[in-house]
Amino acid sequence: MTTSQWGSIYKDLGIKPIINATGSVTALGGSIVADEVRAAMEMSNDVYVPMSELEQKAGGEIARILDVPAA
Repeated sequence: MTTSQWGSIYKDLGIKPIINATGSVTALGGSIVADEVRAAMEMSNDVYVPMSELEQKAGGEIARILDVPAA
């Protein structure tokens, strides 16, 4: 990876990227977000919503997808 391929926020702080051979580990930055997740984050980033309502609706959608009574 060349230095031009990684985020300037890290360059500005003097932090260099590493090779993660471990998997999703919080100490290494968690994981790389999938394009679909990034798109959903962009769509939802312009407004505020009640988190309790979001959690309830998201749980209902997960339960529907998994065909279970609740999630």
